[in-house]
Amino acid sequence: MKDKELKVVFTDDVETGIKVKAAMLKPEELVKNKYARAKKKAEDRKLAEDYIDR
Repeated sequence: MKDKELKVVFTDDVETGIKVKAAMLKPEELVKNKYARAKKKAEDRKLAEDYIDR
């Protein structure tokens, strides 16, 4: 069996084709969105009830 040689080269600029997108989540924005949805849902329910009552 013939021995094979392995050469290791360390580099910083390797092209992998993988893109990473970072996203920052702020708890304050999540709370605002939750209340905004609840408020919208309540308004829609009121409009629906008013429409049915007519």
